[in-house]
Amino acid sequence: MNAKSIFPVLLLVLLIAGSAVYWVEAPMAPSVQALQLKAGTLLSQPRTLPDVILKASDGSDKFSHDYAGKWTLLFAGYTHCPDVCPTTMSDLNRVSQLLLQQGIDPQKFRILFLSIDPERDTAEKLRDFARYFNPAFEAVTAKPSDLEVFTKALGVVYLKIPADKASPADKYVMDHSTAVLLLDPAFRFAGLFSAPHDPQAIADDLVKILAVYPDVKG
Repeated sequence: MNAKSIFPVLLLVLLIAGSAVYWVEAPMAPSVQALQLKAGTLLSQPRTLPDVILKASDGSDKFSHDYAGKWTLLFAGYTHCPDVCPTTMSDLNRVSQLLLQQGIDPQKFRILFLSIDPERDTAEKLRDFARYFNPAFEAVTAKPSDLEVFTKALGVVYLKIPADKASPADKYVMDHSTAVLLLDPAFRFAGLFSAPHDPQAIADDLVKILAVYPDVKG
């Protein structure tokens, strides 16, 4: 890593650390504490998210709350990501398979990829990226102003790191949060799974969560 990129990366780490402290220190309700989750952290009160317009991988525009009705595992990244995003999406594919093996109705949950790079991630790229890992996976992005509002509510932080002057303008990387976020069927921010991700532990936690909250409606 060159000196030019050290400060932005340090800033990102501090932002993530601050967000993590906020999530972990939120007081837990007794019923939530009793779940004894292996990998996840649940908020004591789900956080309502702003209703912004998301650009779906099928080319349509949808309000974010159009995605209510299912438990959602959301991961924010970008299709040009060289390592963290492909690894996490592979882990989420495994989580999906494990949930199906444990008899969880696929209509009760979804995997949603949120691109924090709308400049390069077209609907076609998002569709191909998500389907590469699992045909059932969905992907969205948003215009920068809506994306900023939405990710801020989720506690997701990201930072564009420009390439050196000799590289093309579109050759940049995005530093970003690595947690997988849990949204309840009302499409509220309900918890998170911090990296590194253990697909079996995440799946086991989700089975417990769905058993405790089977009747939550979107």
